[in-house]
Amino acid sequence: MDRDEKEDREILKFVLEQIYRAKRRKDQLDRRLENVKHDMQSAPGSQGRGRRSIGDHGDGTANLVVKKSSIEERIEKQKDNVNLSIEKTMNLLDLLPETSLEREIMERRHLDMEDWKDIADGIYMSRSQCNKRYNAGIDFLLHQDGVDEVVNENRENYQKYLAQKIARKKIWKK
Repeated sequence: MDRDEKEDREILKFVLEQIYRAKRRKDQLDRRLENVKHDMQSAPGSQGRGRRSIGDHGDGTANLVVKKSSIEERIEKQKDNVNLSIEKTMNLLDLLPETSLEREIMERRHLDMEDWKDIADGIYMSRSQCNKRYNAGIDFLLHQDGVDEVVNENRENYQKYLAQKIARKKIWKK
């Protein structure tokens, strides 16, 4: 296996793992939205009450509603991007034969976010056999029409991700 082929495999795994990062991000955004709503409801002036001090330029209810709406809109847009990542992962997995073990393993890994032990226990195979089937699924996908385009579209994002990962390691070593 040459270097480009290895990198394509890693990029495809990166794309498939986006669903994990996307779901984690979506949960984070949901919590953030709830916190913003709570903070806005409990902010002075949010109930139309509160004292204005000298120099207060009317940061009352109307202004809070506009800020809340703007923040909610931005968070919802980010959540839409998360949903697109989930859809992209599902479309890739749909290329695998529906009844194949490779598909079951990859769905359990990427859609259900199970760890390798739970996957192996669930389909009565060793972890190494599950990894072999997983890698066979990756190989199968790499030879499907359109997957090379997905890999190439994500090459730059993958390289940025690797650079960030290396930078984080350098920071932690200091």
